[in-house]
Amino acid sequence: MKNTEKPTGLTAAQREKWEMVYHFARLISKYEPWQFFRETDHFVYADWKHETTVHYRFLADCMQRCGIACYFGDRNYDCATEYLFSNNRKMEPVEHLQNALIGLWGNRKDLSKKSYEVVKQLEERGHGDGSWLYFEKYTEGFLPTVPNDEELDLLGDALGNLYMMMHALFDRVGSTVFPPNAYFFRWYDPKTEQYYNAFSPAEKARKVPHYQLKITPTPHTVLISRMPKGSFSVSMDWSYLPFTIRENGRDFYPILLLAVSQDGIILEQQAFAPDDPKDQVFVHVIDDLIKHHGKPRQIRVSDPDLWCFVEPLCRVVNIKATKEDRLPVVDRARKVLLEQL
Repeated sequence: MKNTEKPTGLTAAQREKWEMVYHFARLISKYEPWQFFRETDHFVYADWKHETTVHYRFLADCMQRCGIACYFGDRNYDCATEYLFSNNRKMEPVEHLQNALIGLWGNRKDLSKKSYEVVKQLEERGHGDGSWLYFEKYTEGFLPTVPNDEELDLLGDALGNLYMMMHALFDRVGSTVFPPNAYFFRWYDPKTEQYYNAFSPAEKARKVPHYQLKITPTPHTVLISRMPKGSFSVSMDWSYLPFTIRENGRDFYPILLLAVSQDGIILEQQAFAPDDPKDQVFVHVIDDLIKHHGKPRQIRVSDPDLWCFVEPLCRVVNIKATKEDRLPVVDRARKVLLEQL
């Protein structure tokens, strides 16, 4: 499904920003970096203007498509890496579970109506498969959109500095061979008012920080903690559904939270949007679970984000919480539910 935003004409200021983005992307492509750095993530820029770090990833697949992904901030890069290179047992649409500004060389059919309008106004039409260059903003759980003015500023600056890194590496260093366990780093020193490029030791893999649910005991949680435990256990997991819905002018992949009994019966389910408050959704489902089925003896989860909600709540209401690698009973229940849909 493609984004159906209504196309509008570009102002002179917008055209200038778009032309800058296209200019640097074309310059970078002349170095054909996909031949040397495909999926290797060797380039990082410390963006002093916007007080963030930009991680670059050169994308390529066997469908005559290639691209450049710019991740702004360590967390966005780490989360995308965790999604894209994990064993995706849930069969989620992983390419849309990231936050990035991405330039893609693809086919005409890949462009949304708004993207095509931008390409047409800039006279940047491609000639054949793999030659249509367009740019999109990816937001976790949503269909891609065309970058706005502020995002174009970020993208133009990011690509401009990536081009300077390509120039330094290919034209000055004259080699694409990196020292062992190193990446190419670019930064600006305000004292000397100069930009610098250098090889730096690769950072150790960072653990993705997950939101921690803070539970303050209330009369309701105290009451639940004193309730006798039932004889049943529950497995809980959430995942993005493999289709989009449109709401309030946005196309997104809904998230489905399931609570499944040991014998595979779905006890509670709740669908919600990616930007809905997950902690409130989770607490609501747990409350309904206890109201309708009693207090479970144990709750099993596998998702790291969900675990950060389950563990503190279970500690307060006196329910055993267990984190496991896989939850086959939830996988089967989800599969059956999707087949019915």
